[in-house]
Amino acid sequence: MKAMKKWTLFLAAAALVLVSCGKEDADDGNKTNSGSGSNASQSELIGFWESTNPNMYSLVLKENKTYVWANGGDEEGNGAWSYDNGKLTLDEDVYDVTLIGGKAALILKSDGDPLMFYKQGATVESPQLTSGRWDAIMNDDGDDFVLSVIVDADKADSVEMCVIAYGARFWGHASIVNGVLQYDILKSQQGRDGDESGWWSSYADMDPETFELHGAGYHYIDGSEHVDAFSNIKVCVAPDGIHGYCSAVGLTKKLIKRQN
Repeated sequence: MKAMKKWTLFLAAAALVLVSCGKEDADDGNKTNSGSGSNASQSELIGFWESTNPNMYSLVLKENKTYVWANGGDEEGNGAWSYDNGKLTLDEDVYDVTLIGGKAALILKSDGDPLMFYKQGATVESPQLTSGRWDAIMNDDGDDFVLSVIVDADKADSVEMCVIAYGARFWGHASIVNGVLQYDILKSQQGRDGDESGWWSSYADMDPETFELHGAGYHYIDGSEHVDAFSNIKVCVAPDGIHGYCSAVGLTKKLIKRQN
């Protein structure tokens, strides 16, 4: 009986050692470094990250801890990168890191607008925009919107998008597929001045809540020349289902669902 008891204690101790070693090995190999709320591991960052904003460079993070900014097939700029405690350092620039979209969408945040990238060859797994109003805010703590998306499953034209920066409104059906809001636009409107010669948002005085035009002489006409530009914009919703990111009108902005 004593021999059996000793053997049992030995097996228990050995199991603890194996579990401890296994954890250390896994942590060492994965190099999580995922403090500050980041869910990214160092190994997951390696690869070619295509910018969702055509005005921005793509980013290549190499295994040898060097990086390059890529513009199409050309590579411009290079340096060293490191990752620790949820922060990616590119030479002297430091970014907070978040991975969403099934870890195929990389969000980098510093002082300015967020940067969003999709991993080349990977499928972006995004939740859908649920019923309610989603605002792409100009500033993190402001109420100045770039665009708003209103989802109402009870309406025939279930998704309305108002692009305040362009003075355009769209109605149709939309779903997010591989990080792209595939928007089947059924009808649209465009803001115009008194002689319908152009759009000047500062004079139109567009209401960010009702989207009415309060500027003297401004009104909507049917049809917008921007339909193609908003039929396939990049959108990725975070797993919490109440915020995400979008790239539109040459900008990348945080997308937040209103909580009534």
